[in-house]
Amino acid sequence: MINALIDELVKVSKDVSLLDTYTFLNRNCAGILAQLFLNIGISTKSKGLNSRVPVLFDNWLSGSLLTPYKSIRSLFPQGVFHSVRKLLNLNKSISINDYSQWPNNSVAQLRDKLTNTEILFLYRELWDMPVSLSDELIKGMPFIGG
Repeated sequence: MINALIDELVKVSKDVSLLDTYTFLNRNCAGILAQLFLNIGISTKSKGLNSRVPVLFDNWLSGSLLTPYKSIRSLFPQGVFHSVRKLLNLNKSISINDYSQWPNNSVAQLRDKLTNTEILFLYRELWDMPVSLSDELIKGMPFIGG
């Protein structure tokens, strides 16, 4: 099956006209991949590949044992910022970037209550965070040099 998929990928990479034209809603990345699977005889009768936007595609790949990796979910920024405001008791009228309003123990509170993914998200999104806070926030995190 893997060899058949590789052969199919090689074939279409040499002649992309064998694939349907890409569109975001109907012939998106999941649809094109589904077409490749169908071409080599793998059934794709599932919601994961028939949905208009491939939101269930990762579940289909895992359920079909086509990937050993867990799904990666993107965080909703406002949800993370809401959690930060709640943890640090920041009023809605205060900008999340007004670090002078953050309590002295803010980093400890965030590290204690947020997931590693949420902490890394904050580190990336709050790019203007003072180095003294940002370095402490990610210190000792997995996959980070600190």
